[in-house]
Amino acid sequence: MHHHHAEDFRSGQLGFRTRFEERQRRRDKFSDTLTEFFGSGWFLVANAVLFIIWIACNTQLVPGVQTFDPFPFTLLTMIVSLEAIFLSIIVLMRSMIILAFLQKMIQNLLK
Repeated sequence: MHHHHAEDFRSGQLGFRTRFEERQRRRDKFSDTLTEFFGSGWFLVANAVLFIIWIACNTQLVPGVQTFDPFPFTLLTMIVSLEAIFLSIIVLMRSMIILAFLQKMIQNLLK
């Protein structure tokens, strides 16, 4: 009977490990998707174009457009700061995934 409890415990552990690994795979895939999008040339160009348009609209270079964020572009500064915070978090998430992968590789090599 005692042996039966040990099997239940191991199978419960295995189920937990499988669920945990599945969550990790989903998290890794999400992180990969974010990293690919935000690390792309397209994202860089889109940001540059939006900044140029924003600044042009708010320095009266575009006729008929009323200034909504005059120099020193406080709203743009806040938006860019928030973007930098989120991008930093995404980079850290990706770094942690790579670190975990490398640690697992090293453990396997040392076995």
